[in-house]
Amino acid sequence: MAPTGDAGPEQPIVLRLPADESLIHIARLTASGVAARAGLTIDRLEDLKLAVSEALIDRLETRAGVRWVQVAFSLSDAALVVEVVGDESEGGGDPGDESSYALALMESVVDEVHGDHDEEGRSVTRLIIRLPGTGGQPPAGVDAGAR
Repeated sequence: MAPTGDAGPEQPIVLRLPADESLIHIARLTASGVAARAGLTIDRLEDLKLAVSEALIDRLETRAGVRWVQVAFSLSDAALVVEVVGDESEGGGDPGDESSYALALMESVVDEVHGDHDEEGRSVTRLIIRLPGTGGQPPAGVDAGAR
């Protein structure tokens, strides 16, 4: 990925998992690998894993009809962005309608948390961690959006 000396950001890493809380560890392991490659400290790596877990648990427990969840990791020279979206087949609710506990927890461990909709109208939770020593701009094509 870009922080290892390559020019520019790489393609996102995208996981699509069945809506099963027992599979959250797969997203956490992927978050660990991406965070390590981005050069995050162990503490920031653990923060990211916690935020990813909370976003996924909240999505699975509070959204009706979720059949799968998708977690996309995008890395630029300045920021790591994680987008969590689920297939809310029976209506997905408004973006950012995470439980107050989950939202407070995510906001306390990452630099930014945003709710948005993707091009198909599904709600998306976006987590942003700015990389050390950078201006912290998300990768090109990622709209930080407003909360």
